[in-house]
Amino acid sequence: MPFALDPEIASGLEGLASALSGGPPPAKGDIAALRQFSDLFIGHISSIALPSPDVTIETFEAISEDSHPVPLYWHAKASSSPGSAMLYLHGGGMVASSALMYQPIVSGLVSRTGVPALSVEFRNAPYSAPLQGLHDAYVGLTYLVSHAAELNIDPQRIIVIGDSGGGGLAACLTHLVRERQGPKIAKQILIYPMLDDHTGLSPVDPQVAPFITVDADSMWTCWNAILGSRRGTENVKSTEAPARMTSAADLPPMYLDVGDLDIFRGEGLEYVKKFWADGVPAEFHVWPGCYHGFDGLAPKAKVTETAWNTRARAIQEV
Repeated sequence: MPFALDPEIASGLEGLASALSGGPPPAKGDIAALRQFSDLFIGHISSIALPSPDVTIETFEAISEDSHPVPLYWHAKASSSPGSAMLYLHGGGMVASSALMYQPIVSGLVSRTGVPALSVEFRNAPYSAPLQGLHDAYVGLTYLVSHAAELNIDPQRIIVIGDSGGGGLAACLTHLVRERQGPKIAKQILIYPMLDDHTGLSPVDPQVAPFITVDADSMWTCWNAILGSRRGTENVKSTEAPARMTSAADLPPMYLDVGDLDIFRGEGLEYVKKFWADGVPAEFHVWPGCYHGFDGLAPKAKVTETAWNTRARAIQEV
């Protein structure tokens, strides 16, 4: 039987098409067009996110290693008790979107789980110096640890979480923490993450191609913005593209999920297999009939509810 869209998930594409005004996908290499596409895509998701009136947002600021100010948004429920906390890194292929735009999405997760979250306004590629976005994420992590007492959290129970490009950056952060022997990360939650800089160098699986919401040309543009001429060469580290890792030893336990109609399905599976090969716990879920961003575009679908409940359980276990 061939792949097919879940009927409820398919309905989410109608709203997306309206938000995009029927325009063509961004041309390969056109980062300005890709950013506009991403902002419309994520802006639509944020606009239909279920409300979270029980969550408040405070704004803080940290200073990155190159003296760049990094805005931070603290999402918490008034009833939160001392315990775990999340560091959230937003989607957008590491080249687009913002933590500010993601506020309704992060608040929804906090409302569902009861676990507070600090979202980081990291810099998007292209960078004026390597790893700027990652260094911004790292300073967000160190801020969360150093302010644990006033935020009423346990610094030994920090979860790093991200979706799409933010899921890739969250994975990069775990590699940087391992390299620097930095603050403890108790768990990583990667939601359909962007992990492999080779994605976009070859055509998409033809069985999946009719259903994708993020295409190979967009991935070509993203990774070229992030890595430039080094993209696809041997001169790329796992702190830049996590799929390049040679060992998962000493990385935090992982949860990863992806739709079976997502361009990132294969790289997600390969990344999980590396964890299993090295004896590092990794929980893996593939959602049937689901494209990239399904949970945001069809927030009331049954499989979306299952996915968020499964993620919430993984978060609440920490």
